[in-house]
Amino acid sequence: MSMNPARCIVYISSATTSYSLEEMSLIKDELRRDFAAKQLSGIVIFAGGNLLCMIERAETAVVSTYEEGKKDVRHHGLVKLHDGASDMLHFQDFGLTFMFLHSFGPLNDYSSPERQAYLAECLAIDDKPMRRLNEFLA
Repeated sequence: MSMNPARCIVYISSATTSYSLEEMSLIKDELRRDFAAKQLSGIVIFAGGNLLCMIERAETAVVSTYEEGKKDVRHHGLVKLHDGASDMLHFQDFGLTFMFLHSFGPLNDYSSPERQAYLAECLAIDDKPMRRLNEFLA
């Protein structure tokens, strides 16, 4: 975790269709490449057709990625939960990570005890982005 000033957007949305494991794996790879190219970090939590996405890093890249995401036909009903400055980069060491609840277990980035401990540490931080993630997971 870094204490550099950054922009953070957290939103929820719903998938427009059900995805196979192979399709979800391709989406995951595509998003990871996009985030890496833009030097972004964050997390996507997928739960039963709904998702929460947290994008963090440089303001222009965060905003443009969110705007692109609003146009993505693979999901709809975007609701922004948080948009603002963040003193902490929660996922900078991992780029874009994925957590799948109820499905797609093999694609879950939080299967190892080390990653589970790191996520628990992040979720214990009392800032707005982490509160939004906790609310989604509750």
